[in-house]
Amino acid sequence: MHLGTLQDLTLIRYDNAHEDTKGHELHTAAGEADVEFSGMEELIVEFWASADEYWDTIGGNPPPPY
Repeated sequence: MHLGTLQDLTLIRYDNAHEDTKGHELHTAAGEADVEFSGMEELIVEFWASADEYWDTIGGNPPPPY
């Protein structure tokens, strides 16, 4: 799951591209961190909560695309 800008800035991205060596990761504009994978439903809820937090922080402008 990925939320980013047209200028290639990653705002929020969850991935498991290196699952065998690094596990699951959360990437943000500030960097990356390992995260526990507790299931897709929980991860989707967390992703959209983080997206909502981002839009609240920037005052909802531009409006979220969802």
